[in-house]
Amino acid sequence: MLLVSCFEESTVVKNIVEYLAIYSKQHFLEAIRNVLNAWCNSLSIKYRTKAQHVYLSSILLIASKYLPNCEFERYRQEYINATMHGIQLFLKCSLPDIRSIGLFVGQTLITCIQTDGPKLDFEVEDTEEIQNLKLLLNEPVIDHEVDMNVFDVLQETINDTENRDELQDSANIAGKSNDDDDSDDDIFVAGDLSGDVPLAKSRKPVYLRDCMQGLMDDEKPDWAIICLQSAADVIKANTDIVGEVAVEFTTTLLYLNDNYSIDNFDELRLSAMVALCVASPRSVSEYLTSQFYDRNLSISRRVDILEVLGVSCQQIKDASKNEEKMKCLALSSSETSIAEEDWKVVINARLKQKTRIIASKSREPEASINKFASVAGYFFYPLMKNYNEINITFNLEEDHYLLGKLLYTLGIVLHCASQTWPSRQMGKSLLQFLWAFRYHEQVFVRQSAIFCFSVVITAVPSFYLLNELKNEILESQQWLLDVVENDSNSDCVKRSFQTLNLLRSLVKSEVS
Repeated sequence: MLLVSCFEESTVVKNIVEYLAIYSKQHFLEAIRNVLNAWCNSLSIKYRTKAQHVYLSSILLIASKYLPNCEFERYRQEYINATMHGIQLFLKCSLPDIRSIGLFVGQTLITCIQTDGPKLDFEVEDTEEIQNLKLLLNEPVIDHEVDMNVFDVLQETINDTENRDELQDSANIAGKSNDDDDSDDDIFVAGDLSGDVPLAKSRKPVYLRDCMQGLMDDEKPDWAIICLQSAADVIKANTDIVGEVAVEFTTTLLYLNDNYSIDNFDELRLSAMVALCVASPRSVSEYLTSQFYDRNLSISRRVDILEVLGVSCQQIKDASKNEEKMKCLALSSSETSIAEEDWKVVINARLKQKTRIIASKSREPEASINKFASVAGYFFYPLMKNYNEINITFNLEEDHYLLGKLLYTLGIVLHCASQTWPSRQMGKSLLQFLWAFRYHEQVFVRQSAIFCFSVVITAVPSFYLLNELKNEILESQQWLLDVVENDSNSDCVKRSFQTLNLLRSLVKSEVS
């Protein structure tokens, strides 16, 4: 319960910890262990907010006052190991406030758990948070002696009251039924209410700002749910003016929480963000790629950003194809209407359909405009340029799933810009970016790297690959051969073998 909810008032935490320490010591010791493991988790230390650090610290300090009265010999060594591990992590923390809070809590816990051992004394800055934690630690412990018989008496009183209420309600119902017999209400015919719709559900947002503000309206939960369900439709209906509020709307959706347990919450939220990115690709993609490397963003939201970028670029590419098809259909319908006016054209068309043609000139591939090519760079390059900077919390060793998703997203973006002018430089940059991850220890990252290389082969023009990127292709070919011969994962071996065959067929077609 202490880890599921974050209570703003310290009184609630005091009551919960005090109750467990007095009436359920085993649950109290297990709760301390769970909170301590969360406190010393390396990933949580990076991604937790300052308020969450203070909250966990307050729980541990309140619990430390009740710990000496409990027999915790079985958990003592586990508590010490977790506390020392947390102290080491907080010593490495680059944020002064978080480091001070963690060291203060660590030295307090060690003093409480290991009474006969050496004392730790860190030079901790006396900030406002540290002062509040000291006040919380210095509050006296009140021993509560509760007579459990009081609860039995209280339960009997409640049962008697419920019985009297039931008798009174039955008497009232009987009296009302007698009064209703003498009334003339039977002459009125009841109306059909089966088709009635609640007022809150009968209307939907029409304007972008109304929909965006409705998502943040905590006083009207029904309206907030309707706004989220209608967000994608409202955005698609106002694509001409969505650029004015695109970034603000995207910020609202990115940091929106499921406070009302809405069905398909993540699907609705991501679909609305995709609609925003398709309607205003440059501004939204620039914002999302900058937020991907934000310091305090959770892993789940980083994954959401990659999902939105990957789906959006595919929809932008498909939208350009659909527009070309619609133009062709409109052109053919106009030609048909003209042909119907001239009977000679109609006869010639029928003869042409019934004439058997032995040989005909080969059709040239139809050229189409890929609208995603003009904005592909805003999706692609910002995702690569900040991955190894010191001031971000992107650890390649621990966040391997996120790294693999990043590589997959880069491959999808390049695929959507396939055979366009920007794909040349994008393919070259992606090959250089993959160099550090070819022999990564995590299977998912290696699979992502192989996928990216296969996309480079298919998306970049072949003449550019075999002339300008000849050295990079040869080195990558040698890497794929090493994977086929030495990799322990069968899926990596299979993908590498398929990519090698793809590369050989490309070389043969270009040579011939």
